[in-house]
Amino acid sequence: SDVCSSDLHGGKLLLASLKGRLVLVNFIDTACAARCAPLMATLAHVGGRLRRDLGKTIFFVSISSDPERDSPARLLEFARANDSQRPGWLFLTGTPAQVDRVMEPFGLRIRGEQSGWGSSSTFAYLLDRKGHITRIYDLSRVRAESLAFDLFRLLPEGDTQ
Repeated sequence: SDVCSSDLHGGKLLLASLKGRLVLVNFIDTACAARCAPLMATLAHVGGRLRRDLGKTIFFVSISSDPERDSPARLLEFARANDSQRPGWLFLTGTPAQVDRVMEPFGLRIRGEQSGWGSSSTFAYLLDRKGHITRIYDLSRVRAESLAFDLFRLLPEGDTQ
């Protein structure tokens, strides 16, 4: 399946369709290569640790915070460059209005906030099986092993490796 979708309206439906699974959501900007590389490396390490669970009981969803620049092709290139092109890791973009609507439940906006996008870009949001935010991780501070351990603890009984 495609690593990214150009239709964030579909992405919203996708998030709803992932209920019953854990979903780790983060917001990316493909232009932030130097700043984002360590954050994406943390997620890539965790994704590697999750192996068969990623795409079954846990999904990663990276949503562009710069939809005017981040085309599906650019997201695919970003995913490849950051060792993130793997089953169960979805990259989404859309129109600015669509992205703003998806960011709203996370307390974020593309533009218009005094603090700006950059202050929130290090966070990943864990959605529980009902689609509610249950944990927020600062990817600039959390160790990959700690995050992986936390996610393994939350797997449904019988799904651990």
